[in-house]
Amino acid sequence: MTSTTSLQVAVIVDLYPPPDIHTNVQHNDQLWATVSKLRLNDLSSYDVVRLYVLTSSPDDANTSLEQAGVSGEDVEVKVLATDDRIRAFYEAKQALDTEEISDIRLVCLDLQRQFWAEVCQLLFSEVHHWTLESVNVPALTSTGDTQDNHHAKHEPVLQSVQRFLTTLPSLLGDPEVNRSEMIPRGVFVHGYSTRRGGVTVIPTMSSMNLVYVSRKRDPRLVIDENRRRLAQVGGFDYTNFHIIRTEHGKRVWVVGEEQPVKFDGLVTNKRDVTIAAAGADCIPLLFADPVAMVIGAAHAGWRGTVEGVAGRVVQTMTKEFGSDPKDVRVAMGPCVLPGCFGVLPDETKCFADIDPSCVVPDAIFGSHVIQDTDGSNDVNDAKDLAKSSASGSSADCNEDGDCEASTTADSNRIVENSQKDTLIDRQHEHSPAQNTNGDGRPLASQGPAQRTAVSPGAQGGLRKDRVAVDLTRTNRLILEREGVLPEHIDTSTALCTRCNPHVYFSYERDGFPFGNQIGFICMPSVQRE
Repeated sequence: MTSTTSLQVAVIVDLYPPPDIHTNVQHNDQLWATVSKLRLNDLSSYDVVRLYVLTSSPDDANTSLEQAGVSGEDVEVKVLATDDRIRAFYEAKQALDTEEISDIRLVCLDLQRQFWAEVCQLLFSEVHHWTLESVNVPALTSTGDTQDNHHAKHEPVLQSVQRFLTTLPSLLGDPEVNRSEMIPRGVFVHGYSTRRGGVTVIPTMSSMNLVYVSRKRDPRLVIDENRRRLAQVGGFDYTNFHIIRTEHGKRVWVVGEEQPVKFDGLVTNKRDVTIAAAGADCIPLLFADPVAMVIGAAHAGWRGTVEGVAGRVVQTMTKEFGSDPKDVRVAMGPCVLPGCFGVLPDETKCFADIDPSCVVPDAIFGSHVIQDTDGSNDVNDAKDLAKSSASGSSADCNEDGDCEASTTADSNRIVENSQKDTLIDRQHEHSPAQNTNGDGRPLASQGPAQRTAVSPGAQGGLRKDRVAVDLTRTNRLILEREGVLPEHIDTSTALCTRCNPHVYFSYERDGFPFGNQIGFICMPSVQRE
């Protein structure tokens, strides 16, 4: 990867002929003339110009490059040859995202301008600053279409892009759903995702990133595709789906009422509506009342934790739908555990005010090494995942990088494969890694380890100015004070995000940009087995 101090720009050149249109070498000459003009004028201030040539014929592209006098001495050239122009464009996007390039110029025939404008709008995010440079070629001849209507009989661009995304291989293994035994199956559909099984290739967001953020490189359609794949395994309708909009507070939205701009909790009694909470160190909590038939979800960062968002969800379930807190079941999902997260000394007071045991200055930090001992990010090499007691209060991260419960109760995590409904003891078995794009080529990203040098949050060890706190214990105590029974609170799915880089996203470990896993829950209208 080029130094981040270099000013880089990507130029994407479309050599595909428009559908039903005859082109010739003169048209390519005009495209290259536009590229040359860009290089001499608009791009002269850039340190590095990366040229991505989209074509169905690598031989024709190389000939065209040679005739245009383009060489690798003054510009870095990559020819992307495939029969699918959207696939070629997406490969170019993967490459420029790997290089962290945000400035993009796309050069095409004027007849293709509308098509590429739609593709760019769909597959770029707000991080990408793109412009189109189109070449008007009046001499183009068609086989029956005019410039105004030749797209009309072809598949809409949105559908073409969505269909293409479904063909991408799942990265880092198959999608997984980890479930808590506390929440009754059949009555409720619920679970926690991992980072495996999605299509995102950006290192710290690969691969099952499930939250769209405008400051990140994943476009909405990639997030939608990741959600679609998770929904297939999780058994929910991703088109009837609501997720928290984080403000790190205690605001709770009752689905169906006017939606606030930001909120960290959701509650509903509606059937077939999936609600979800995201996390990347913060705790995603799921709530289920099998008596009143009400569900809830909450995102509890440290601020939301001490403000009592978990308790506020229980209060809302009680006030709006008549839940008895004694009937409410709660599961806590993957989060950062004691020793791997801390707050400033003057911020510990709000934890100590809840209970002194919520501050754990002697907690042991987990591994200082993000990579496995052999330097790889192979899922098969990941250390055994932690055990946590369903009734235990917290877990610590030991020096080996695993998270151990304060009790030794066995609580195997349940993982469901997309191909078959199989219960897997994750203490002993791991999904095979998929470290290629499906055609033998290596992934554009190989995991979060490469980002440690540039991500302050990725450095090993708890910062010296921080004091460790226990988020899971704090939320447990708050829930118990709201009347939730201790035996109805499950922390077995609260594995340490920071200590398991091959399984979970973690902001504390990877810095920005980071991916998000989620916890989801719904009540199906037809009870399932």
